[in-house]
Amino acid sequence: IRYGQFASSMQASCSGDVCVIGGYANASTLIVTGSSVSSKALPVPGGDTVKDMGFWCGSTKLCRAAGYATDSKGVPVNLTFGWDGTSWSTWGKPTYAGVLGTPLECSTSSFCITWNALLKANVMSIDHYNGSTWSVENTSFTGHEPNTDPEALSCVSSTFCVQAGQFYNDDAPSFL
Repeated sequence: IRYGQFASSMQASCSGDVCVIGGYANASTLIVTGSSVSSKALPVPGGDTVKDMGFWCGSTKLCRAAGYATDSKGVPVNLTFGWDGTSWSTWGKPTYAGVLGTPLECSTSSFCITWNALLKANVMSIDHYNGSTWSVENTSFTGHEPNTDPEALSCVSSTFCVQAGQFYNDDAPSFL
């Protein structure tokens, strides 16, 4: 599938016969169901510019998106959306400071994780959605520098997840 309006860094998630594809810095998603492809916009508040989104699908009527945008003044704003098989709407709004990142991973509709960059504190953390609210987990990574990001998450349950990515510092880059 080739779709010209998407930027280069895309996230995708599939379940059953539905796939959601979202582009970096783009408020549109592609919904692929069987042989049909449609574009559906995320309900991003007016004036906000999407910077990064992660996607997860559990069924044809349950997909999640989490990430952040910047408002008209350049201030980061967390965004979380749910797909019901027809349209995107807001879900599980974070209640803390920090910027949600990608990737997003869920093992069920009531267990999702992503990472959070507390930019002013130079700290990254794992954030958890429990079916109704987001919370910051105790695990944190200090020294968040450019190019220091989780690249992939996978969860088989709410107690077993694996994360891969890279940690960069001036002395020696390494992989998590």
